[in-house]
Amino acid sequence: MNKFKVLDNTVLKLIAVSIMLFNHIGLIFYDGVSLFVKIGEIGFPLFAFCISEGFYYTRDRKKYLRNLFIFALITEIIFDYAFYEDINWLHQNVLFTFSLSVLFLMIYEKINNSNKNTSTKTALLFLVFIIFLLISTITFGDHNTYGLILIYIFYVFRDKPVIKYILSAIILFISYKYKFALLSIPIMMMYNGKKGFNLKYFFYTFYPLHLLILIIVRALIK
Repeated sequence: MNKFKVLDNTVLKLIAVSIMLFNHIGLIFYDGVSLFVKIGEIGFPLFAFCISEGFYYTRDRKKYLRNLFIFALITEIIFDYAFYEDINWLHQNVLFTFSLSVLFLMIYEKINNSNKNTSTKTALLFLVFIIFLLISTITFGDHNTYGLILIYIFYVFRDKPVIKYILSAIILFISYKYKFALLSIPIMMMYNGKKGFNLKYFFYTFYPLHLLILIIVRALIK
């Protein structure tokens, strides 16, 4: 199986970015034509997978969270005008979902690594999980609740691939209309655990920048 593990983290993100761009072009210029939407379903699970891997490997989790949140704020107005051509308080960009997920994993780790007994840890973790699910719902982040669950699964079962991929497949099957999202799992299974080229800030900036460019192009061709 190792001979199929040919994708490092950077390549995985580039695949996700390409799919996201294709999806956003469809949503902005073609009124969400099904082919664009179907293929676009593959992108988010790949990003969620990369977020969990980024959290696992980062040496500074507070900085990781800070960067995600700063770019979430930078992107929000651009996101609103890209998809709604106005401010929309009922749908926030996906970086807010990622920020919330990373904050949850930080709290999860703190509780899990504490000296409390197992039953107390389990109860606390369950309570925190429910609270974060509620927060993700009321804050209207893109891919909100199932995004949080997916990132949690990828992280907690990181070293148990069978459980990880079965649970994530169930979440994807339930959450997506066209089920194309399930095609993200074979791509994840090709991940070799390597970092690849350091393009960190390219991925942070690409999200707001590509939306801004699409807004400008839309304005020019109207």
